[in-house]
Amino acid sequence: STVVGWRTQAKLACGPIPGNKWSSSSSGCTFGLFQRGSHTVISCPECAVHHPAINRAVKYLTQATVTAQTQPYDESTGTGDLRYVQLQVERYTNRICLTLVYNAEKIQECQAGFARLYKELRRLDAEGAESSGGKRLFHSFWLHYNDGDTNTIFARGNDRWQLIDGPEYVREALPTTQRNNDKDSSNKQNDGLLFFLPSTFRQGNMDGFDEIALEVARAIPIPSSDSNPTKVCELYAGVGTLGLTALSYAHHHSNGNGLS
Repeated sequence: STVVGWRTQAKLACGPIPGNKWSSSSSGCTFGLFQRGSHTVISCPECAVHHPAINRAVKYLTQATVTAQTQPYDESTGTGDLRYVQLQVERYTNRICLTLVYNAEKIQECQAGFARLYKELRRLDAEGAESSGGKRLFHSFWLHYNDGDTNTIFARGNDRWQLIDGPEYVREALPTTQRNNDKDSSNKQNDGLLFFLPSTFRQGNMDGFDEIALEVARAIPIPSSDSNPTKVCELYAGVGTLGLTALSYAHHHSNGNGLS
């Protein structure tokens, strides 16, 4: 895969904005990684390895948290609002599935602050769409509640996740799906798609992992007939990226014979 713009998933920590250029208040968040040996957040705007849509979303987030007066989480006191964000690119559309990780146990504890932030993100998204041919940046918005006192980004339990707006799943084509440069996912067969929730494990470099999945598929002997299929057992399959890629590859390269 390319050496720049390859990361289609990013989990970034939230910290205070040093020298806030949008406001004289202490509200607002910067987004980035922890400095080595500390929990000081070092912002990474226009990160070279991030997909351009992620960098654009981080810019919107930074501006929106100032307007919405969102407070970053302070681990020394256990106070503050926003702890982390997760940004996932749906490569079909180049749109962002955004998960906001709040310092809360349930929505009632962060609803007012989130509502302000969500409203401002939607406003910035609409403004951006006007200057980009009507294309919106955000695919969906999720809330995640994490009031723990550890460094864990996501808390355990399905009840900690809540879809606020947009489709439930980010869709990705199997590496063996013939795309023909067609970005409209409605033209694809459902058996050629993978479906990811924001809570599902997903590789940060999906383009690179596509190549790995294809190499795995090529390494599996093609069955000679349906009566003598190649048998494969996949453990810890996740959404089935490796196994389904192998199955699809065998189907396309074995005169209709498949795996079992």
